[in-house]
Amino acid sequence: MDHLPFPVDPALPPVVIPYVCEGAEPYDNHGFPTFAIRQGWMPVAHESNWCRCLADVAAVRAQTWLYFGLLHEFFGDDYDRVLFVLNDTVTLQPVVTTQNLPRLLERWFDRTFQHRKTPDTKIRNLLLHAERYSQPLDTLVPSAKAISLSIKVLICSLGAAAGIVNSGIRKDETFNASPSRLLDERMMENNWCPYWVRIYSARYSVPTINYLSALTRATMVEDHGSCTTNQCVAHNVNMQHYQTKHATTSCQCNFVGPSINKISSLIQEGIVPLVRCTEVSDGRIVLDVIEADPGVEYTAISHVWSGGLGNPSSNSLPECQLRRLTQRMQNIARVESEWFWFRLIERAFKYVKVPFKNRLKSILLSCGIRTTSGSRVVFWLDTLCVPTSLEHDALRREAIDQMAFIYAGADRVLVLDPELQNINIRNLPNEQVCAYLACCAWRSRCWPYQEGRLARERVYLVADDIYHHSVGLRQIVGVNRDIKNRRIMQLDKHLVHSAVASFWEDMDSVKMVADKRGYFNDFTETWNGVSLRSTTKSEDLHSILAVLLGLSSREVLSLPLQERTKAVFQAQDSLPLALLYLPSGPKILDIKNKWIPQYPSGLLTLRYGTMRQSVDGEVLTFSVSESLSCGFLVNSAYPFYQHFCLIDDTSSEKVWIQLKGDHDRELETLYHGSSVCYVLYNHLAGNQLVSSSRDFVGARFYFSKLDEFGTVHLVYDCPLNYYYQHPLDTSEDLLEFEYSEVQGQRLRSDTSFALDFGRYNLMSTENYFTKFVIQEFLHGISYNIADPKQAAWKYGVTSILHPPSYLL
Repeated sequence: MDHLPFPVDPALPPVVIPYVCEGAEPYDNHGFPTFAIRQGWMPVAHESNWCRCLADVAAVRAQTWLYFGLLHEFFGDDYDRVLFVLNDTVTLQPVVTTQNLPRLLERWFDRTFQHRKTPDTKIRNLLLHAERYSQPLDTLVPSAKAISLSIKVLICSLGAAAGIVNSGIRKDETFNASPSRLLDERMMENNWCPYWVRIYSARYSVPTINYLSALTRATMVEDHGSCTTNQCVAHNVNMQHYQTKHATTSCQCNFVGPSINKISSLIQEGIVPLVRCTEVSDGRIVLDVIEADPGVEYTAISHVWSGGLGNPSSNSLPECQLRRLTQRMQNIARVESEWFWFRLIERAFKYVKVPFKNRLKSILLSCGIRTTSGSRVVFWLDTLCVPTSLEHDALRREAIDQMAFIYAGADRVLVLDPELQNINIRNLPNEQVCAYLACCAWRSRCWPYQEGRLARERVYLVADDIYHHSVGLRQIVGVNRDIKNRRIMQLDKHLVHSAVASFWEDMDSVKMVADKRGYFNDFTETWNGVSLRSTTKSEDLHSILAVLLGLSSREVLSLPLQERTKAVFQAQDSLPLALLYLPSGPKILDIKNKWIPQYPSGLLTLRYGTMRQSVDGEVLTFSVSESLSCGFLVNSAYPFYQHFCLIDDTSSEKVWIQLKGDHDRELETLYHGSSVCYVLYNHLAGNQLVSSSRDFVGARFYFSKLDEFGTVHLVYDCPLNYYYQHPLDTSEDLLEFEYSEVQGQRLRSDTSFALDFGRYNLMSTENYFTKFVIQEFLHGISYNIADPKQAAWKYGVTSILHPPSYLL
């Protein structure tokens, strides 16, 4: 795997792939999918049969077929095994190398463009088969982890090349391969959180995980010993025992804070309070409270409380911390001012010789043109600007309700992360800097997620510099553009560049959707972003979700805990069906709406379809055809089974079903005697399965009624998994239980379903969806928003909740 980029000064050495198939019968080039059958390794083409043998034998088979066989099929006459084997310089044993892979890819690339010899469908099917047959290797043959990893990396590398060239490769087929057990173990060895190891491995490509697994982590304050694969708690803080940190451990300077009375007064008036930090002649730090105003430029500070910059007992910070923050913000202002004038000179004197332009820049700097006004050292920080005492609880909610305006209106958001502040980035390649930024603690927390999504520009504070997010992102985009312009030698670097850039998508590629309310963040994307991350107080999640979706967090928080998620759902025109199909966290205590999570949890997807809210808001509807599903009604005479075989009464085909989650006995009693409906995603609704699978999902419902329009009204019970076993597949492992047989009546393809949702009257659209404010308006540009869509395209609008009086 030596064609992949690798971090500078890695914590772990690269993985060495042993060459184990010397002397074995080579790949015969007579058809990739059926090679194992020709060799007698399996009677039929089932994914796992070929590796049900001794571990050493399975490793040889895998390397012969899924590695060298894949290379042979992909490159044809250009392939030579000698190009991929060499003797290790230390052990002198033969190992697999990919140092010649970029050169072969370049020749393949040119040949494909010039002669069009390689059919798109052949490449696609080849990679899909390789991915399919390699999946069970990690599980069934743990000792072959390195062999399995090399196959996964090869699939990703060839898939990246195919994705650039072949139009037949669908965009949703990225050929990232399944996660690698070996890389998971390396990440755990390198002090990664087990929760984020699971998340990263499931979401990102194997080459990216290979890169991250060797990344040297800076000295960090967190301990992941209490974290699990389901939750990261390393950065959760205990408010009762929280200690605010000084800039250095030996410092014992005084705490300084702004006037809490003035802050409270401004918040009551609907005005955002800002803090201006000044160092007076005797060296003391003085904090003044000023009003947010269109002419005031300010920095919003986003930080992780575990870094020590919080204070739950008072609105104050150590003098040393304030002095350091002031110096950093002055430095940022200086750099940005230089950039502005330098860009102005470059554009104004585009055709003038370089020495003259450099001399002009020097003159401007010597004249102090780079200096900025005192308003540059104006900032907003929650520790100072959000009242902390119990008597100010209502004001705290008001301040949280202003968060969208605060971070969207700031000139920049300064990111303070405890790990990043210990990393020197000046001599690091851009992809390694991006990897650090993508995986820092700040990225894993919910409040920073909200603040980052709202920011126009993020500036990261590191040990030896400041890092402007937009600059680094432009570099990544530039590399990817070069690759797409046929600079194929950079293809392998693209594997890391594109994947690391995808870490940033949750904040940089914010998908806006248009509905009757205007333009807001996409629900599914926002839900996933919040549910992935952690926070000390779970009740904060509703506030964060509300702000990002254009809702008033103050009004959402005023509701009982059990009704908050439902209120947010009620505000959406449509919801993903994945809410019904995929297990998530605790549900609300509403027996007829037990599919609604109490907090944002679980990852959603739109591939299963959506539920649409009716005009009166009473029900959520979805149809069989639009959701690529099929429905079965089962007579109430059948007892409840946790797992059973459902037989289609029209075709006699069988589906094995296993219910997930807790079956509600109270609901069963309430609907005793009612038929049961099973809705299965992507089974036989026009698409016949060709192989066994456990990946299909669905849900169990109780039949409520059939209305006058023929819509079937349902009450949700629990999610399920099912699989369809191919008649030729006799693998015993698919039948883990004895399944009782149940007859089901297949519903027509035009059947529509409805979930009785219930009208929620406490929150009206007028109350919690508010106006748009153009970001540039905050800096003196007045614009009448007669057409929100036109404003969105022209200026880039941000949803602002309860704006200050001067914006009304």
